[in-house]
Amino acid sequence: MGKRWLAAGWVALLVAVPAGQLMAADYAVPPGFETLMEPQETLVDVYFGDRLVMSTPARYSPDEITFLEPDALIGAMPQVKPEPWLLAVLSTPLDPHGDKVCVSEHQQGCGLIEPKVAGVIFDEQRFRADLFIHPNYLDAPETLAPRYLPEPTESRWGGVQNLSFSHAGSAEGENNTSLFGRSLVGRGAQYGFANWVSTDEQSLSIDELGWQRNYPDHQVTAGLFQPNSDMLTVIDRQPIAGVGVSRSLVRRQDLEEAFATSVEVFLSSRSRIEVYKDGRLYGSQFLESGRRRLDTARLPTGAYTLELRITDANGNTRVEEQFFVKSRRLAPQGEKLWFAQLGQATAFARDQVLPEDRQTALFMTGLRQRFADTWGGGVAMAATGEQALLEVSGDWFSRYTQLFASTFVETEGGGGFTLRGSARLRDWRFQFDSQRVWTDDPAVFDVDSDVEEYQLLPRSVRRDSAELWVPAGRGQLVFSHRRQRLGRASEQTISSAAYLHTFRVGRGQVINLSTSLTRNNGDNQILLGANWLMTRPDWQHQANLGWVQDDAPGTEDGVNAAWASAWNDRDRFDADLTLGAGVNFDPGRQSVLLNSEYGSRHGRGRADVAFNDSDRGGRDTLTSVRYDTSLVIGDGAALGGEQLNDSAVLLKLNGADGALFDVLVNGNPEMVVKGGSSATLTLPAYQVHKVALRDRGTDFVDLDGTPRDVVLYPGNVAMLAWELQRVMVALGRLQDSDGNTLSRARIQGPGFDKLVFTDEDGYFQLELPESSLDSLYVETASGRCNLQTGAAEIKHGVARLGAVVCSVNSE
Repeated sequence: MGKRWLAAGWVALLVAVPAGQLMAADYAVPPGFETLMEPQETLVDVYFGDRLVMSTPARYSPDEITFLEPDALIGAMPQVKPEPWLLAVLSTPLDPHGDKVCVSEHQQGCGLIEPKVAGVIFDEQRFRADLFIHPNYLDAPETLAPRYLPEPTESRWGGVQNLSFSHAGSAEGENNTSLFGRSLVGRGAQYGFANWVSTDEQSLSIDELGWQRNYPDHQVTAGLFQPNSDMLTVIDRQPIAGVGVSRSLVRRQDLEEAFATSVEVFLSSRSRIEVYKDGRLYGSQFLESGRRRLDTARLPTGAYTLELRITDANGNTRVEEQFFVKSRRLAPQGEKLWFAQLGQATAFARDQVLPEDRQTALFMTGLRQRFADTWGGGVAMAATGEQALLEVSGDWFSRYTQLFASTFVETEGGGGFTLRGSARLRDWRFQFDSQRVWTDDPAVFDVDSDVEEYQLLPRSVRRDSAELWVPAGRGQLVFSHRRQRLGRASEQTISSAAYLHTFRVGRGQVINLSTSLTRNNGDNQILLGANWLMTRPDWQHQANLGWVQDDAPGTEDGVNAAWASAWNDRDRFDADLTLGAGVNFDPGRQSVLLNSEYGSRHGRGRADVAFNDSDRGGRDTLTSVRYDTSLVIGDGAALGGEQLNDSAVLLKLNGADGALFDVLVNGNPEMVVKGGSSATLTLPAYQVHKVALRDRGTDFVDLDGTPRDVVLYPGNVAMLAWELQRVMVALGRLQDSDGNTLSRARIQGPGFDKLVFTDEDGYFQLELPESSLDSLYVETASGRCNLQTGAAEIKHGVARLGAVVCSVNSE
């Protein structure tokens, strides 16, 4: 320690010498002080990130500093990777960077260096060394959010029953109705589940019925369930009756969501599209002519074929099949995703409640891993008693492109590949999708049991699609091609070239111009169109004018025109209401369109109707209806909720009857509720939701608007209650029983902690709950006097009391 203080004295001497003289003397040392220029050893305080790490021995001189115990120094910093190269650099003499020491508060260019591996700024006066390490040698910072979802807020049993009603009807008598249900009963991290559907053809069909338990890192499922792994992309995705265990990420809070392949249709006129999977209606909607993309958010996860029934305004119906995939790809960094499932293979059956037993045991397993930030891969297999399939896949992402590839082989001689990707450079975009499955298409039957034999590759597939977007002036050229053949069905091809141009004409108005040439299975179609759109706070108007020439049988060429308007209530009601109407004029036919959409705490629905009239004498009325709601059972029961989710919150608002409040979830308004009532709010599971109330301004209400955290798992139902009380603003003039003004008097009351005084003329203004008005008092020299307000008339939250007498208590 003596050397440390001696060195400090020498440093002080050097600082005292003017810089010019020190340089001129070439660091000349006064006689008798030569030993001070030699390397010194002392304890140095090492800081990293402006935090003290440790005091460690070091050897230093004006030209360099060497840490004598670098391994101990690295071990004291858990965020630093203990790599050999870093240890080697910290073991060598380092530049002290004395010119980077900050000696004044606002000094510029000090206190920071950017070394390739490691470096130090050494302050000899304070024996402080600030260490700097390149980010490549540091571990990734910990996320601010907890890694795993906390335990659920509610520990008791709860139940959520989702109901989704869909109907597509026609005045000619064709009607299709489906009622989908998802039932969940849960407690904590475990729950029972059932997915069922009721249709016109079948009163009840159960697709899934089982139990699941979620642990922090994995989950266990038992019963009748659909395989939940996307590592096997081509096998028949039918339910299995058995048990499964998998690495689970549902309780993690640092993951991104997956995406689904798009489903597109080409429409020659405004049409109704019905989406079927396994013969069941999943939804229907009306879409305008042209190439349209369907909303697939309601479709389940998996790889399967969708049946699209397209009915045009003339009543003609065609059916298309499209292969659809919804999956999660790259595994999280540092994670290995795996699964194993064993059970009896089944198949959906339209003539029985439970799926049909395929009399085949099925085993599936797989592993997927991310090898770098931008690419990863996996391997998976499926096996029955007679056949097996192996699939290897990989994903690769870059700044401009993304690519997925897989290849698979089956022991029966089948196999194939999938190649899917996209690329983007500035305003140029290109995407493609190709798949081949080679297998024997004829179905194989067991003669003795008359049951179709289970096949891992049920039929051959040949599918290709590509789309290119090219900027052209202020518009875009779009080229697309699609070819598809499923099994022994005939091949379908469609190719098109289109030009799109958008003009923004101000005040919420847009004009879209388009022209396209399409060849659909050998038939040519030419479309020219103009679309005008105007948006206002309450209204939206649009008009279309076009010309079509179509070689397809049953179509007519000519001019088409359309007008549509929609009105939204914009918070006029305690619900969301949209009403729309329009007319269509196509070659040879005319249509009148009406639609409405309604959402409230009781559910959300939409209804559409089209009155079609053909010049050939045909008339028809097409309808489409959808309604979603939920039944929630917890501490009580309630029906409602605008969205279909696996968990829910029961809201109970006590007091302030009739007042309107917004329910905020994570800061976003989700629904409107009334004071003095209960409501149901369904929310996604495996999340922490911040639920709060916000007064809509219809009344003055004393409200605690602090958000409340709710942790929900499937089947969980949490209860949130608010005690509300109307607040009014009271205006008056205070006087005693003799009519004298009470000036500078403080008005008080039970639970009324605000400082309110009358002015010099006795006038006052105060804000308080209605129930507290008759308990106000004033402390005077002669005692307490009570305010005699009488029956106050309240208008819009304000009570004008006039002259208020303060009567002294008589005891």
